[in-house]
Order: sequence, then C-alpha cells, then structure tokens
Amino acid sequence: MSTSNYINHLPRNASLWFQGIGIVILALFLGFRLWLLDFILVVLLSITILALGYSFWREYRHQGQLLEKQIALITACVMQTFSSWQIHETTIYLFALLPIYFILFNLRLAILLASTYLTLTILVSWTNPQHLIFLRIILSGITSLIFLAILAYILDMQKKNLYLLATTDELTGAKNRKEMYHQLAQARTQWIEQQVLSSIILLDLDHFKQLNDEFGHLFGDKVLRLFAQHILANLDSHETLYRYGGEEFLIVLQGQNQFQANVRANQLKTSMHQACLLNLHQSITCSMGVGSLAGDEDCDTWIKGCDYALYQAKKNGRNCVINREQQVMA
Repeated sequence: MSTSNYINHLPRNASLWFQGIGIVILALFLGFRLWLLDFILVVLLSITILALGYSFWREYRHQGQLLEKQIALITACVMQTFSSWQIHETTIYLFALLPIYFILFNLRLAILLASTYLTLTILVSWTNPQHLIFLRIILSGITSLIFLAILAYILDMQKKNLYLLATTDELTGAKNRKEMYHQLAQARTQWIEQQVLSSIILLDLDHFKQLNDEFGHLFGDKVLRLFAQHILANLDSHETLYRYGGEEFLIVLQGQNQFQANVRANQLKTSMHQACLLNLHQSITCSMGVGSLAGDEDCDTWIKGCDYALYQAKKNGRNCVINREQQVMA
C-alpha cells in the first residue's frame, strides 16, 4: 500500500456533513439568485449542486470516490469565479474554497490548482471600483495560499511518518504483519480476477536461539537488522519484505511463479550467508519455504503451505530451500 492511498482520504462522516452543509448554503443562494432572475448564475449554481449532490449520494451509499469530490470542488470554483465577475462582493468566498484543494489533492497539484483559481478570481474581479478593498483581498488570498501550502506540507510529512510507523517493523525496517496480509489479499485478488500469479518466500534464521544464548540479545538484534537490511537492499520493485514474527520473515514476489521464486530464494540465501560472514564474521544461514498461490485458496492456507515447506527445510538439515510443490507431490 502506497502512501498516496491514505493522504487524501476524507473520513466518511466528515465528508457527508461538509457536503451536506455546502448543498444547503448553495441552495439558499440559488433561491436568492432565482428571485433576482439571474439565470446564468442559477444554471451554474444548479450544476454545482448536482455535482455536490451526486458526490454526497455516492458517499452516503458507501461508494464515494475522491474524484467525485474533486469534480464538485472545481465546479464550485468555476461558479464562484463567475459570481465574482458579476458580484464583486462574492470574491471573499474564495477563502472558503481555497483550503479544500489541500484536502482533496496532493500537495503539488493543490498548489497549482489553488493558484490558478486565485489568479482567475483576481482577474475577473479587476474591475472592482473599491480598489483598496480589492487590494486587501488580493494580499489576503496570496498570504492564505502560502500559509495553506506550508501547513499542508507539514501535515503531509506527518501523515507519511505516521503511515511508516503504523506499517513498518521498528527493529528491522521491514513491513509489519498487518501490512503483509493487506498485500497478500491484493495478490489473491489479482490472481482470481486477472490471472496474475504471485509467490511468497517464508524464511527463518537457523539456530537463532543459540545465537541469542551464546552472544546475547543485542547481537541477535544486530543479526536481524543486518538480515533485513541486506534483503531490502537486494529486492526488486515488485518484491516486498515483511517481518512475520521473531526471526521469521516473508517476501511477497508479485507476478512470479514457483520456479522464479525458487531461483530468487536461492540467490537471497547465498548472498545473505556471505553478508553475515563479511559483516559479522559468523556463519549464519537461513531456511526457506517457497510457494505460489494455488487455485482459490485463502491467504492463510497459502502461508500454511509455505510454512510446512519451511518445516521440511529445517528437518532436512537447514540452510536449504524447499518448494511447496515438492510437498504436494510427495
């Protein structure tokens, strides 16, 4: 799961309240402009209310998408810009819409769109006879945009840090078990719906308890860190390392079959042993169980099959790779 999946996520209840209040306010303004027979603005207001109403309805049915809210915001900004051209006093409403860009869009796009919206609103309001008031609005708009961008950047960094803390194992830097099940579920969906096969490598450090007893837990932690950091440095973009528990790790290999995963496991096993000899001056090995997703089995069954292959690797003398298919054939 990438960080972009959560950064622009708006809680459902807050979204419903926010959109509902917006619809009520726009409906009142629509009634007022209709009473004044301002039909062009009435049409723009109606389109905005329809866009916002559709987004509200989809959110209410638990089907809301971020794109729908973004379209509703841009529609509202077009309506407000036209309103500023006709009624200079409504220029002030841009301050209500500017912050929403930083909620619904990523930081760079929010700055670009909000700057464009502010510029267009200023241009269409240039004929305002009250120049001093207009100048204050311009300066306030630019200042607001700058501070909104700074605040959004700070919040963006904090959210990314919180996301990493929530999904990463602190000791090793590998992804944690909760995040692992999320990706395994995605891999299973891809297999069922698109026939994109994935494999996993379940690996366990050999004689790790003995290392802890002989050299202490601090050395054991050092081994785990080195082990994880070495694997992380040697993974491809479609491979992800997770800490499964204790000295056990799991690697998800997207788009790789059983044979490819077996080759990859042997490569990592050999390079890991060499890294331990070089950095720790210890002969530390690992055992691995490898397996691809089979049929329509669930994630737990998938892991269980690889766990049994890992058990056989331990039973066969450790420091080896056993395929899940070997166990099925046996």
